[in-house]
Amino acid sequence: MTKESILYKFLKYTLPITLRIFYKKVVVTGYKNIPRKGPVIFACDHQNALIDALIVGNASFRGTYFLARADIFKKPFIAKLLGKIRIFPVFRIRDGVENLDNNNDTFNKCISLLGNAESFTIFPEGSHNRMRHLRELKKGIARIAFEAETKNKKNLVVIPVGLNYSNHIYCNSEVVVNFGKPINVSEYMDLYSENSAKALHNFMLLLSSKIKELMINIEDVDNYTEIEQIREIYDTDFINKLSCKERNKADIEFINKINNLKAANNQLYSEIIDTSKKYCALKTELNVKEYCLSKKFSIIFNSILMVMLSPLYIIMVINNFIPYIIIKKFLKSIKDDHFYATFKFAIGMFLFPIMYIISFALFWIISGNTILALIYIAVVLLSSLIILRTKFLPGKIKDYNHFRSLVKQQPEKVNQMINLRKEIIRYIKCII
Repeated sequence: MTKESILYKFLKYTLPITLRIFYKKVVVTGYKNIPRKGPVIFACDHQNALIDALIVGNASFRGTYFLARADIFKKPFIAKLLGKIRIFPVFRIRDGVENLDNNNDTFNKCISLLGNAESFTIFPEGSHNRMRHLRELKKGIARIAFEAETKNKKNLVVIPVGLNYSNHIYCNSEVVVNFGKPINVSEYMDLYSENSAKALHNFMLLLSSKIKELMINIEDVDNYTEIEQIREIYDTDFINKLSCKERNKADIEFINKINNLKAANNQLYSEIIDTSKKYCALKTELNVKEYCLSKKFSIIFNSILMVMLSPLYIIMVINNFIPYIIIKKFLKSIKDDHFYATFKFAIGMFLFPIMYIISFALFWIISGNTILALIYIAVVLLSSLIILRTKFLPGKIKDYNHFRSLVKQQPEKVNQMINLRKEIIRYIKCII
């Protein structure tokens, strides 16, 4: 085991807590598929920038290293910081052909570390994309795996990983991490010695199919928005009472059925897509959120709940306003919104504790009583956590009141939208 930096140790012990606060739930399946000893490569789909690495690293318990695209290493300070948390750069053609040779150094480091029975997390798509769709995998992971096994002969395994976010940008969402069964690289070595190209091709096909089994993978990218809308209705009306783990499993199975439907019954598939397209267009035009159309949302109950929580909102705002504003302003400077969750998490991880320490100190100075100051900060922490879990409640009530006004102002369009939704629900019942 190589030496851990202070920053790496800090993240190692704080990530389980901070991730649990930032996300409503982080559910991990397939622990038994991860060997406790020996070299491992985790091959994961890449939807949410650096937060993917933090989640997989925390979930895998193996103290993993990471490979990331080289363009995030441009600033020396950031490069040094990433190195401290075991992230190595991988150069692509877009980073300059002259830089591709630098990958040899990175790959050699990987092979050496795997020879020491370390583990790596690699995102073989090569870049992030928020779409729930596995793109074509790059062959770099196969090159590392086969060269490492050829040189080290350590029974290297590659474990496919599927990440599934209920929402990629916002905190208080849910994440499911699915670890699949290991692929033994040694089983390909005979073929690799005879025909390396064929071995790489077969390995990549298997790896791609195994990752797809572990994630919500919408194959039809051209109709992605329409299928994602159908999935949202399915989640809201059919499986919302299931546990996070069960919902994820049901989601994967449902999307696989839609993927298969296109080949099995293209006419029905086209009808469903066309209906969803009309429904999406009306929802966008009227600016209506899905939960407003579902019977699962009670305006009376949620209004009462918001009134009851209003004192906690006041406490939360007073003690979290400054960090919130800083994060909000910082995010405006970020061009790639795939990094929103990463920076929200990273900045908040340091800013909010500092703010709470300042609040504690001020209350202690004013009151002169340590016990009262501790009670106060405990109330602040509890209020912040409760409000975080109900973060969107005021917005949801506002959205629902907007929908109610539309019912009076544009009843024909609202009824058309409701009827289209009912039609989609009938299609969903046929699919499942």
